Amino acid sequence: MDRLATRNYKLNVGIFIILVISCVALFYSNPLGELDEIWDYNYSRGIAMGYTPYSDFNMIQMPLFFVIFSIPLRICQTLLVYRLSTAVVYAIVLFFIYLTNKRVLGSHLSLIVPTMVLLLWNRYITYNTMLLLCALILICIHRQKVEKSSSVFLCGLIAALSVMFRQTSGSIVLIIEVVFLFYLKSSISLKKRVLLFFAGVAIPCVSLLVYLLANNIFYDFWDNCLFSLLKFGSRTGSHPMSLLTIAVILLIVIGLALSVRAYIKNKDQKDILYMIALSIAMMTVALPFATPSHLAPASIVTLCTFVNSVKLDYKKISVVIKNVMLALVFMCVISVSAMDIIRHDYMGDTEFRNVPLEFSFQGHRDINSKNAYYRELGFSPVIISESKAVFSILDGTFDSPYDFSGMDSPLNYTKNLPKKTIVVISENYKEDNWQNPGEVFDYVAENYILVDAYKGFLYYLVPEL
Repeated sequence: MDRLATRNYKLNVGIFIILVISCVALFYSNPLGELDEIWDYNYSRGIAMGYTPYSDFNMIQMPLFFVIFSIPLRICQTLLVYRLSTAVVYAIVLFFIYLTNKRVLGSHLSLIVPTMVLLLWNRYITYNTMLLLCALILICIHRQKVEKSSSVFLCGLIAALSVMFRQTSGSIVLIIEVVFLFYLKSSISLKKRVLLFFAGVAIPCVSLLVYLLANNIFYDFWDNCLFSLLKFGSRTGSHPMSLLTIAVILLIVIGLALSVRAYIKNKDQKDILYMIALSIAMMTVALPFATPSHLAPASIVTLCTFVNSVKLDYKKISVVIKNVMLALVFMCVISVSAMDIIRHDYMGDTEFRNVPLEFSFQGHRDINSKNAYYRELGFSPVIISESKAVFSILDGTFDSPYDFSGMDSPLNYTKNLPKKTIVVISENYKEDNWQNPGEVFDYVAENYILVDAYKGFLYYLVPEL
């Protein structure tokens, strides 16, 4: 390894360590309150507790994300451990953002970009983040030119993994990869490229098949992850689009338009064309719910595409200004982390222990106490709420179903609840649970007996007929 390569290696290692420390600081200090994080943690802990997805609990997501993050929870089942493990993975995402832009921006500015992403985007990860990681890895491979057999194999492997994290958008990424497999010129023969690529694709696919067959959930998987998607999209409530969402969409469109214009002027930049295609693929993450969070993967890939296609003279920015910008960004990371750690309360006796809280969850604990009282009387409380995962985590249990996505008929599930069941449902169900069908609440209110009301929840008894 020559001196320059050694220097770059040490620099990259140093950058990655800085990103890991920053992610751990911001992830740890993030006040708990975001339901997306709680849902993902709950599914991961469910697998760690021995429950099988699609069989023991319904969900429409692919299993890989939850299987991966169930591993550390088998050692210590707390949200803190989950956050620390996801922080390291998030640092890898940011590191690939850094690598994607380093050639154009240089070390200083290219480090600012992922750090700003860390500050502005969610301080937790989802399966969409893993899809973004796959896209960034593929971009880095294509920017190095796909001339090695190992690169072709790796493209197939990563493209297939993107499907394992999100079946819809990931499938589009895989299709784009197949198109570019035939489109791009290479010193490797087309026949060999096809064999290598699909050998890479086969590894995740065969692994998934073995997992499904070993757990006897092959048909349940297809019902949840494919066929139920059509039903899920037809029965969800409306989600109003905010001004911020509209602004983000406009910025993505402008960034893509400028990148396309730059590519038209220089069509030799095949890697830019590939990045434009992936930017469009990432936009499908925002379907069917367009929010700034769901648009973040598209925003990030579009930003990387813009930086690498629209040639601006970043060298004109002085080193002093770059250092000041970098220092300010990391001061923000330190300040935000410190403020959140200091000004929030903590919970010491649950899986949420040692994590800052946005609110006390006392209402949820009171509901759990009320439900325990009804169990002592011989009844079986069943919570129907988007925050049901919170109740389970606080109680140390895993009590599915947690929502109706992937379920064949939510209304039939509600109709077939056994005698002596008490349905515990939010009095603001239609507003708080806008993704779930409203007829569930209507059926419960019309056919079951209201026996109690407590802390914003209504208690309906299934009558003995």
